[in-house]
Amino acid sequence: MDRMHTESARNTPLNQNVKVSDNQKRRLLIVDDDDCIRTMLVNIFAETGYAVTPAINGTNAIELLLQSTAPELSFGVVLTDVMLGDVSGLEVTRKARSLSVHPEVILMTGNASLETALAAMRIGAFDYLLKPVGLPELLERVKAAFVRRAERMRQMHEAAAWRRVSSAMTQLPVVQPTPLPPVTEQATPEQPEEPDRFFQVGSLRIDSRRQEVWFQSRQVHVTPIEHIILLCLAETPGQFISYSDIARRTHRIELDDRESYSLLRTHVRNLRRKFDERYLVSMRSVGYMLDEPDGTAVTDNSEDDDF
Repeated sequence: MDRMHTESARNTPLNQNVKVSDNQKRRLLIVDDDDCIRTMLVNIFAETGYAVTPAINGTNAIELLLQSTAPELSFGVVLTDVMLGDVSGLEVTRKARSLSVHPEVILMTGNASLETALAAMRIGAFDYLLKPVGLPELLERVKAAFVRRAERMRQMHEAAAWRRVSSAMTQLPVVQPTPLPPVTEQATPEQPEEPDRFFQVGSLRIDSRRQEVWFQSRQVHVTPIEHIILLCLAETPGQFISYSDIARRTHRIELDDRESYSLLRTHVRNLRRKFDERYLVSMRSVGYMLDEPDGTAVTDNSEDDDF
């Protein structure tokens, strides 16, 4: 937003569909050194239902971030201008992303450049918006950032729970199995492998009934959502599946492609670290495909940083 849009934004009725109930309030840090714009944004998002904290400049924003590092006090999203006079919005983003429980960051600028946009994406900004920004779009992107952050926090809790379970398992006493009598060849006939249970794409093998995946005979640990993503893509290897179709399977909700992409890209990025990343092919603004790499396919996997 800029001064040209300040008055119209004040007089624009808020979309009731994006209102957040009192028990779902999430902390939003708004950073802008322009008093008029900062006050307007604070009023808009407070009225929409967010718990808003203003910062008058980049230094103030970093101080607030460092004072709110506990999970129950941390900010979920930071909405900041790029040009702040003292410390830039990019530096605020770097500091925010360095926190152990970090927020999503949305940057806004009226002086866009390719270098700034690339820098924002490289340091992990959730979005990079060009001023003037329409109020509906701004509300939608902040809402999507909170969705992304909630999913990331859920994954962190899952991982912590798994670590606690693994630690507890190591403390259990080892029970030596009782030797079984030898089994004759006629006692237990070999069970045939169930043909519909496994999906095989090149060296990648996915069990449809258990949350188990192997790559080149090595078992790969995947989360429940990562397992569903692989199953969804493995059902039609070599074909692109839209972001919204995948999100419908993973999260059982109806979202548009942009919202679905925001939910999925972190999971896909994590999957690519676990086996040959060329198996997961991206097409910008279209979707994902699972296919065996042949060394000739041209992929667009850089789209993980931009819709």
